Amino acid sequence: ERGRARLRNRTFGYVRQDFALIDEDTAGQNVEIPLLYGGRRLRRKARRDLAAASLERARLDVPLGRRVQTLSGG
Repeated sequence: ERGRARLRNRTFGYVRQDFALIDEDTAGQNVEIPLLYGGRRLRRKARRDLAAASLERARLDVPLGRRVQTLSGG
């Protein structure tokens, strides 16, 4: 079970637009959450770079520092 959880955390991911996002945090902080629990110790800059690359790969033109509550739901 632990191995499967590790595989899911390192391999799969998705960004949701509904209540799964933390409104008080920024878009970048929300995307960084799996990196914090992924078992790898990454410096803050590395996490931010990975978050930015993930948003770009998903074709989401969202500034990392923008608060989730200000994003469009569409």
